[in-house]
Amino acid sequence: MVWLTDDAPITLRELWEHAIGCAAVAARIATQVDHVSPHQAFAAGFSPRYGKTATVSLLERGFYTAITVATAKRIPLSEAETLAVGMDHVDSG
Repeated sequence: MVWLTDDAPITLRELWEHAIGCAAVAARIATQVDHVSPHQAFAAGFSPRYGKTATVSLLERGFYTAITVATAKRIPLSEAETLAVGMDHVDSG
């Protein structure tokens, strides 16, 4: 497995920080909504971000290709991930 380097477009640390941040925000919002468990909201916020981290870790070259395609074609990253590796980060999560 090839680990992301500091000169990569995005590092694993940044991906994990983003995953935890999304999950924390989802849990925080859930505290303001009736009948929504903050724990379930945390998991729901974390799951797709975990998929992105897994996609990058396992398919690093494909993910970089997806970033390039998304930028060049001005399409959402999830669409470019499907083109590059056959699934997006939500599916892999």
